[in-house]
Amino acid sequence: MSDCDEGIRSEENNQQRPIHNCAIQMYIYLLCRLCNLFETEAINKQKNQAYATTAKRGRKVLFEHGDDEFMDRWVMDRERIVTVIQRLLSLTATDSEGKTRRAAVKFLWAPAIVCSNFMRTVKEVAYKFLENPEFGKSSGREWLRTIFEYLRVICINFDEFQKIGSKLVGLMKKLEYLSSNSLTHSPFVDAIEACSVNYDMDPLFMAILTSFSRLTPSDFSKTDVSARPFALFITSLAEKKPRLLNRHIVNIAFFLSNDPVTLRSAVLTAFVEIIVEVYKGNLPEGSHRRARDRLLLRLQDHIMDVNAVVRSRALQLWTRLARCAQIPLVFIHNGLIRDISSRLLDKSIYVRKNAAVFLATFLEFNPFGPTLCADELAKELSRLQTERIQLKKSNPEYDSVKAAMNEWSTVQNQMLKCIENAISEFESEQQMSSNKQQKVSVDDDERTERESGTSSSDGVFTASDSSKELFNQLNDSGMEVDDVKNVSVDLNNLLNNIPNEQFVICFILILKMMDVIIQLLHKNDSRRVAAKLFTQAVILNRIPFERYIFCYELIGFR
Repeated sequence: MSDCDEGIRSEENNQQRPIHNCAIQMYIYLLCRLCNLFETEAINKQKNQAYATTAKRGRKVLFEHGDDEFMDRWVMDRERIVTVIQRLLSLTATDSEGKTRRAAVKFLWAPAIVCSNFMRTVKEVAYKFLENPEFGKSSGREWLRTIFEYLRVICINFDEFQKIGSKLVGLMKKLEYLSSNSLTHSPFVDAIEACSVNYDMDPLFMAILTSFSRLTPSDFSKTDVSARPFALFITSLAEKKPRLLNRHIVNIAFFLSNDPVTLRSAVLTAFVEIIVEVYKGNLPEGSHRRARDRLLLRLQDHIMDVNAVVRSRALQLWTRLARCAQIPLVFIHNGLIRDISSRLLDKSIYVRKNAAVFLATFLEFNPFGPTLCADELAKELSRLQTERIQLKKSNPEYDSVKAAMNEWSTVQNQMLKCIENAISEFESEQQMSSNKQQKVSVDDDERTERESGTSSSDGVFTASDSSKELFNQLNDSGMEVDDVKNVSVDLNNLLNNIPNEQFVICFILILKMMDVIIQLLHKNDSRRVAAKLFTQAVILNRIPFERYIFCYELIGFR
């Protein structure tokens, strides 16, 4: 096909698009309006039949044959209508680039955005079907699932999660069958979960929970609005999707501060479902333990609730936690047993009964009771100790530490012997020096001190003949020492008289000198002399450790 033919065909499609658009909207509108009329008639007939059966209980109620025929025919027709509209909304097409386009019906509009009136029409028919009271019975569950599969197509293809979720919350307020006492689970939760594929309907649950957060106590103050549908939805969702509800727990937690009582009990039940399924086991320190403790604290607070129904429900939930061994020790130590024991004097008989049941259950499932096995604990302790040893061996620092310890063990005796010899030589020199000082004058004492290599002034270190070998090695390492006998460093005066701008430089030189001594200690041929010199300096207090540490801290602050 030439470019000219393609252009002509494209122009024809653009001209026919508005015609097809108007036609499809007209057909869908008429079809949905007829569905609303027929469904309204069917609902009225079902209500009349239910009323007649109740009014004439024990009698055989006769209905016209035409009513039965209409109902049977309409049940089949409405399923076909929903299927046809669902196929229309699910159409896929391939564009000129070969890409598959989902929800191709939107390309009837330019730009490809479906008209809001069209979307409102196709959604209203589903909402009308949901008003049928037969969904309160088990026989209507398949038809309910079909409707939510229809809504699933609208939600996914046209991103209508928020609008549909808000509308479903509005339907919960006025649908009577959702408030039936015979229901133990929310029909909406079961139907949405049944039609979900790979969790693609979770956004609808989140949209409904978001709409819950906008509810106020005035919404339940009306006589025609029941809290039971919302309570059933919360408890059913907690059983089906505890992790999803945990991520959006803030949207329902505020119900604990408000009436009605049914919602408070439902929220507490959801808390326990989350604790049992999400926060089970012995949790380590962290956000999960803190989140679990917050839920348990709220549950403990409602043991003292103003309403006896909530108090009784809270005690039942604590009993369940005791059976599952999910009560942390910190709550037992912080007065949980005392609070529940005080309910034995409650004015409500149901609260007293549930308090006694909890105490009996707690004693039965007490982890520190007579069933505690010491042998199993000993085996577990042995296993953990073995695991600890293996973890220590797998530590990447283990090999280096082990090598350093082996090296030290080889030189330990040699270093200790060298230090002992240095101390003994120093003591003998000190004894000889003291004898000489008794025979000479003060001037002679000063001369003797310079020749012997020691000085009585604190902080002065004078190199002696015994350290000549060390200074030769310092010369070899790059440090210039002209006259070994006359080398004298007064560290005290040096640290006290250094200008601020030269403080860091001088201290770095001292650190370099210490590094050289440490390097000499690592060498076999110089270890003995370096250890001897360092020992003499320490004994004579020639290394001012206090000033050394002070200078290090001062440099850190600078």
